[in-house]
Amino acid sequence: MGWFDEINSMGAKFTRGQSDIYRVIGADKPLSRMQSRGVLGTFAGPTANKIERLAQIGGSVATGEWNASDTTAVRRLLPFQNLFFVRRLLDEVEKGVNHQLGIPERAPR
Repeated sequence: MGWFDEINSMGAKFTRGQSDIYRVIGADKPLSRMQSRGVLGTFAGPTANKIERLAQIGGSVATGEWNASDTTAVRRLLPFQNLFFVRRLLDEVEKGVNHQLGIPERAPR
């Protein structure tokens, strides 16, 4: 079943969730624990996902259009950030930094 789920995850990521098999059973959002992976990370693995995050951060710094998802991308580059006892602390730090610096939730259109 692991192979099936990986193929399903790749198809769902490529079609932005429209071809996800879980929609057949009535799910309205991805059920994957890997939903935070980017397209490149889905197909090429975790190292490619980190490179994709670095590119996102670099692009936001270059254009000056920083938003909350960029702060999250920085956090996800940190070692041990996904440990359950560290994650809550970093979530609060991330919210506090975004609030103190006036970082918008979404990029301005």
